[in-house]
Amino acid sequence: MNNKQNLREKIRNAATSLGFIRVGFAPISTWQRGQLALSQWLIKGCHGEMSYMAKHPSRINANHLLPNARTIIVAALAYSTATQNDNRYNQQTYGQIAKFAQGADYHIVMREKLSILVKKINEITGADTTSRVVVDTAPILEREAAVNAGIGFIAKSTMLIVPNVGSFVVLGELLTDLELPFDEPNNNTCQDCNACINTCPTGALSPFCVDARRCISYLTIESRGLIPRELRPLMGQRIFGCDICQDVCPHNKQSHNFAITPELVSNEEPKKTLTDLLMISSGDYRRWVKGKAQYRISRNQLARNAAIAIGNSGEQSYVDILIRSLFSHPSALVRQHTAWALKQIGGEKAHAALRRGAIQDNDTIVRDECI
Repeated sequence: MNNKQNLREKIRNAATSLGFIRVGFAPISTWQRGQLALSQWLIKGCHGEMSYMAKHPSRINANHLLPNARTIIVAALAYSTATQNDNRYNQQTYGQIAKFAQGADYHIVMREKLSILVKKINEITGADTTSRVVVDTAPILEREAAVNAGIGFIAKSTMLIVPNVGSFVVLGELLTDLELPFDEPNNNTCQDCNACINTCPTGALSPFCVDARRCISYLTIESRGLIPRELRPLMGQRIFGCDICQDVCPHNKQSHNFAITPELVSNEEPKKTLTDLLMISSGDYRRWVKGKAQYRISRNQLARNAAIAIGNSGEQSYVDILIRSLFSHPSALVRQHTAWALKQIGGEKAHAALRRGAIQDNDTIVRDECI
């Protein structure tokens, strides 16, 4: 093992000591496969409201993030396993939050660990290296980077599959001016498996492509406006994200032996029910999202999602809170989805409220939903 290989392995060991389950090294180069996939995805309009995806074509090459970078170090943290209990709570009472968001905000956790890794690299090299920590929000095709760093391969669901780990991982990157030996790219495939495509309730998936406009994760997190009526019943009690395509993946059903990042797992009972979230105050909202990935959605998005989950529950016990929301919530967006929820649950009390709403509400969209 030459000096550069020895340095690479020291860095890998340092990263592993911080809790990263996989660490890989790749060149700073243009990723042709990712470039083609991204351009086709954008042409189809599959990015929906995510206009920022089209504004940064440079995401296919990481040099724009650190001009003198020579190596990209890709690191993965695990946030779940096949055996993690995802049914601790009554979902009709509390709703369902994707596993990646059940603990601390992974952006914060990942950034802190990569920042520590930078210090360890400087200690190992005895020099102040030039580097940049990248976590999700920077314009870079991180899953393509992970493939080139040998971390895993891209599944038909477009999730990254890490061998002997699965897809319940989050990624972070460290760009460095160090010239290090590269790992071999991972060229595995899903072969004939189509479990994710066949199970997606909204039909958002086709091989190696996700139509965000139909994806429950997109609808609950990225979409700011009205959620299409035909998709609402398919969302179930999901109020933030979705794990369906990952839950059915054979790679996540295997017995694995690796450590989940403790900060990314929540053992606390939820403190807010769906009714709480439907009528949540601005102060309670700020406290609820603090330090969590849920900060990505606004208070009105959260209430909108809660209204849909309540409607899908079919529980008559929710009618009173829905009526309160219909006539008092300041957001027309929330009132519109509240009216839909009342229709879903039904009953004379709900229908009487809808008749009143069709006359009294000053928003045309809300009135139309009440009819």
